[in-house]
Amino acid sequence: MMNMYFLGCLVVLMGGCLLVFAFNQYKRQEDLGEWVINAAEEGNVDAMVSLGSVYEVYGDDDQSEGSEHYNRAIKWYKKAAQGQQGMYQGHVIAMYHLGEMYQKGKGQPQGKPNDKEAIKWYKKAAAGGEAKAMYNLGVIYFDRYDETGSQSSYRESMKWYKRAVTESSEEEMHEIIKLSQTDKYRLSVETQEM
Repeated sequence: MMNMYFLGCLVVLMGGCLLVFAFNQYKRQEDLGEWVINAAEEGNVDAMVSLGSVYEVYGDDDQSEGSEHYNRAIKWYKKAAQGQQGMYQGHVIAMYHLGEMYQKGKGQPQGKPNDKEAIKWYKKAAAGGEAKAMYNLGVIYFDRYDETGSQSSYRESMKWYKRAVTESSEEEMHEIIKLSQTDKYRLSVETQEM
């Protein structure tokens, strides 16, 4: 059993995408799921994030039970985000995923976006250096500007877009460009003082 646990941890460390593939392809799904769940329950934050990712994907695929899967995803992302101290100083990617779920309305009543919670989690992820969270904050604030014409929302959106560009690594910049191409807004950061 110990070797299976280590194999499960190895799968977790290799990332959520591999884990989702393995869950769908592995002949004994119960065993693989058990390994990951055990690792998550024992405090492995990478396992918690991976488990959250699996439940989020299941929620996306199964709309009839989506809310239950999404609630499980939120539960595991929050545990990973909370970290060992219980003070939300944990896994930055978990914080980003929470923001994204709230922004898209996953696990929310009637699937409606919850911008207040999305902003909260994106700001925590941004404080940890997650450039995609900074970009998505820009999107949320630009949406507010687009709806209300509020200049403060516009300035806030440009602040976050600029931070996303200036504080991202080359790899993160490629991810931001991908996000901007799938979004209704194109990434454009003004160079003038606001």
